[in-house]
Formats: sequence, structure tokens, C-alpha cells
Amino acid sequence: MSKGTQKGSPRWMTTFTDLTMLLLTFFVLLVATSKQDAVKLSKMLEKFSDTGQVDAKVMENTIPDISHEKNDEKMISKKRMDELYKKLKAYVDNNGISQVNVYREDTGVSVVIVDNLIFDTGDANVKPEAKGIISQLVGFFQSVPNPIVVEGHTDSRPIHNEKFPSNWELSSARAANMIHHLIEVYNVDDKRLAAVGYADTKPIVPNDSPQNWEKNRRVVIYIKE
Repeated sequence: MSKGTQKGSPRWMTTFTDLTMLLLTFFVLLVATSKQDAVKLSKMLEKFSDTGQVDAKVMENTIPDISHEKNDEKMISKKRMDELYKKLKAYVDNNGISQVNVYREDTGVSVVIVDNLIFDTGDANVKPEAKGIISQLVGFFQSVPNPIVVEGHTDSRPIHNEKFPSNWELSSARAANMIHHLIEVYNVDDKRLAAVGYADTKPIVPNDSPQNWEKNRRVVIYIKE
């Protein structure tokens, strides 16, 4: 290079300047675009909001009111249980079956059967002579689709034999055998059935006399509303 020639800026400075200008141009375009997009987005949201209001009105007229349907189902179930109670009560009263009582509960109908009508003392097998009354009751149970819970209850006197170490086993076995009887003899749908044994934990009268012991020894067939 001759002495008369002036030194210019380094080449990297030129490249750096160009890069800076490109970045600045990109930034300006980005800001401008974002502003346009914001305006577009705002307009889209306004349209969506207007459409949403219209759709909401349409939906109000098309979506069924589930709460009313549930209330209707409850009313139908309640009416069904009321009718079942009346029929069972009339049958028991008209036939003078003193060992069976029918009650309308808040959530269903309970049929309370004194244990010696169905079972021998200290035993859990359904007696053959009980089949007549059971068959009549089952006819009413089959007239409704509701779930059925069979409860076994004993008095407070302890039991201890080869079959049943305590009243828990006795009450549970009676409830379970009653369930098997309903399924095997009368073809009651097993999906409707449940069995539970309460031993002497739910007496209806104090366990202080032979008469009360007899009342507390019972099987309850509870049809749930």
C-alpha cells in the first residue's frame, strides 16, 4: 500500500454495522407486525364475544335441565315406594301375619320378619315351611327394580357353637342364606341384592326380657328408594 493511501475502517466494522442495521430493521418490522396482530386479535375477540352471546342464548333453549330430570326420577321412585308399602302392608294385615311388619322409611320400605318364622333357633338355614310366606313377599319385591338389602339381627345373648362362634357369624350367615334363597329359588337378580349381619348392635327394643329378645331376633328385607 502506498503512503498516500489512507487507512479505512476495519472490514469487521462494516460487517458489524450491516448486522446492526438488519437487526434494527427486523425489530421495527416486529413491532409493527405485533401492533397489527394486536388489532386483529382484538377484533377477533370482539366477534367471538358476540358469537358467544348468541350461542349462550341458543344453548339455554337446547340444553335439558338435568336438575328437573333428577327431581322427576326421585318423585317416580318415591311414588313407587309408596305404592309398594301400601300393597305389602295390606297383604300382611289382610292375612293376619303377625310375625311380619312393614314400615315406610325415609329412604325405602322395610319388611321386618321375626327370625323363628324363617330359621330355627341357633341355625341359619331357611326352613322349608317359610317358603310360602317368602314366595308371597318376593312377588312384591319383583314388582320394582330397586336395590334390596337383607339384614340379619340377633338378641344380646351370646352364642357359641361349632357353626357360629358369635352372633356376628350367625346374623351374617342368616342374611347371606336369605340372599341365596332369593336368587336360587325365586331368580331375584343378584345385582340388586346385598347382605349384612349386625349381630345385636341394632336392637329395636331393650334386650331385657324373653319377649324383647324375640323382637330383636329378626331379618329385615329393606327395599331402597
